[in-house]
Amino acid sequence: MIINTDSNPILRVDFSEDNAWNKVKNLVKAGYDEIGLDDNIEFYSKIEFNNATAEQIISSLSKDREWWFLLIADKETMTNSEHTILCVDLREELGRTFRVIPQQIIWVESNLSILNMDFSDFYRATDSDGIFRGFPEGPF
Repeated sequence: MIINTDSNPILRVDFSEDNAWNKVKNLVKAGYDEIGLDDNIEFYSKIEFNNATAEQIISSLSKDREWWFLLIADKETMTNSEHTILCVDLREELGRTFRVIPQQIIWVESNLSILNMDFSDFYRATDSDGIFRGFPEGPF
């Protein structure tokens, strides 16, 4: 399993719900459109990743990748009403995770990509259910 992109991937690992996957992509894109920023993400959908766990994916990643986190669209993403995406830490504490609603990917991706914020900042800002839905006081 190789992920070959310079952008931040949103990796699809559940192929049971094409309509849900399309909805997730549209919700992510809407978050960028609302702010008026270009995205630095790539929707990565290859059947070879079907049912892969975060651990399996991490172990297959190249050490010279350009990104510090991984976004995974798994079974919960496809079936949960909020379509939460799993965000995996690849820098601070390898394998640590939280979930994020698609509309907030813009804040996670843009800030983690340029190291403006740490994974811990978002991890600590999750709700009691482990989902990041935004900062109560706004993004900054």
